Amino acid sequence: MQCPYCRMIGFLIMHGYLYGYDEVCNEYGMTRGRRIFCSNRNKRTGCGRTINLLKSIIIKSFTITASAISRFLDNIIKGFNILTAFRLLNLKAGKSTPYRLFERFRSRQPEIRTVLYIIIKPSDNMPHDDPALQTIEHLGKAFINCECAVSSFQYTSQISFF
Repeated sequence: MQCPYCRMIGFLIMHGYLYGYDEVCNEYGMTRGRRIFCSNRNKRTGCGRTINLLKSIIIKSFTITASAISRFLDNIIKGFNILTAFRLLNLKAGKSTPYRLFERFRSRQPEIRTVLYIIIKPSDNMPHDDPALQTIEHLGKAFINCECAVSSFQYTSQISFF
C-alpha cells in the first residue's frame, strides 16, 4: 500500500491505536481506529508522517457512532421530530445535539447524494418533498440489506458521512 502523502510503497508500519470516548457511558478508551507510520528510519525513504485510519463505524470528530446516526435518521423517516428521534436512542447528550447533527446532515447532502447517485439511482416517486428526507430514503434504498446504512456508506465511498 502506498503512503497518501509521499506515494512511496512498502514503508507503512502499524503504529498504534486511536482511542476516544464511548457514546453510551462517555468514558475514554474505545478503540476508534489505527495509526500508521510512513517510516523514514533505518535507511528507509518514507516521509515520516502518521496516517489515521478510522473504523467505518466511527464518524470523524464525533462521539456518536455511525449506527446511532443511522438509527437517528431512521427514526426521523418514521415521522418522529428531531428531538424525539434522538431521545429514542437513549444517549447522553445535550438538548442541542440532535439539532446540530441534523443541520450537519443537511449541509453534507450534496456530497452524500452525489455518492448515492453513483451507487443506485433514486426512485422517481419519492414520498417526501423535503430533500433531507429524500436523502434518508435514498440512503436506505442504497444499503437496504446492510445493518447500518451510514457505516456501509463510509465503507463503500471511503469518505466521512459528516
